[in-house]
Amino acid sequence: MARRNERCPCGSGRKYKVCHLGRELHPIEDRSLWLYHKMVRFAREQADDEIDSLAGVLTDVMGEPSLWAEMIKAPLISDVVLHEEEFEQGFLDGRLSTLPDDEVLLAQQWMLVDRTVFEVESTSPGSIELRDLGTGEMIEVVNVDDNPMSRPGSLLIGRPLPVGDIYRAFSGFMALRPDLVQAALSVLDDKDPDALMELLGSMHRAPEIRNTDGHEMEPTEVTWSLPDGADVAEALGRAGLTDDGDSWTLVRDTANQSNALVASIQLDGDTMLGSTNSVERAGELLELIAEHVPDAVHLSTKVSALDEFDENDPPELPNQAEMLANPEIRAAIEAHMATYETEWLDSTIPALGGRTPREAAADPIAREDLIRLLASFPEVDDGGVGMSPARLRAALGL
Repeated sequence: MARRNERCPCGSGRKYKVCHLGRELHPIEDRSLWLYHKMVRFAREQADDEIDSLAGVLTDVMGEPSLWAEMIKAPLISDVVLHEEEFEQGFLDGRLSTLPDDEVLLAQQWMLVDRTVFEVESTSPGSIELRDLGTGEMIEVVNVDDNPMSRPGSLLIGRPLPVGDIYRAFSGFMALRPDLVQAALSVLDDKDPDALMELLGSMHRAPEIRNTDGHEMEPTEVTWSLPDGADVAEALGRAGLTDDGDSWTLVRDTANQSNALVASIQLDGDTMLGSTNSVERAGELLELIAEHVPDAVHLSTKVSALDEFDENDPPELPNQAEMLANPEIRAAIEAHMATYETEWLDSTIPALGGRTPREAAADPIAREDLIRLLASFPEVDDGGVGMSPARLRAALGL
């Protein structure tokens, strides 16, 4: 520390009291957070409408409009307004005469840094090493708390900013599902703030339950009346249904499964009751009956939402252990899983960017996505039957 009448440490030759006393600057590494906070404050003052709008898009897609007041305070929203909405330049234009030169240079450097997708390579106390999936570049980000998002293999969306030789994630990160990597890279490349909010919101939306045709699950019952003494067995057989003793079932290949049960019919005197798990499949059943059982009179179609069922009174499910103890049932399930695994190897998978697992295994970049995808599959317990990650790895040469 220099005293008032000593030479100034800056090397000017003047006394400290007339040179830099009271005008010292902390190192830029220490001032970087202050600079970022000044930029955020500017965005909140000048882009209030943009922040409100982006928070609205995010919470609407999430299906949680009540979170809007919380989301307008989120660091991510402010950072998107700064960068994707290009308010950084407005901040600099109005502050060039008041900011120290090194802060101007740092802010200009930050303007060149785009948001992207990262994979966590390794962690250490207070920092994580990330690989940019767009460029392959490795960076170290400091001041990061240890949490599940920062575990090796995790995928993150963020815009960590350089400060000297290291990076700091002032606006934080958001976790990303593996199946959304390609979509995220495309959205980030377009720099469309609304599209980015829609993508992020979709990850936090309540999951939609769909059947193997991709239809929304809506249990649907269809009722017909039959003429007195009508024998419809032959007609139902022509329609493609199979007599299972207690009911007639319609089985066919669907978009994501072979030999899937898509509808069932029960006969009760002069009434015929059909059951499906979607409105679309109910429409298919109605067309079949109209064509092959023309004497059946359609009485009603009742559609139920899944949330109408009492969660405290779930349907009784068959005991899996008892089922697998039956050699015939076990053999049938094992044969079905073997067929499904074989078909899966040549099916297009969204998490692999629309590639098939065989195509991904042959691609040096997609291969890493495939390895992560298989690692997320649960292993089959001893004595159990199911899709085996080990068998899939062997079939793919992994």
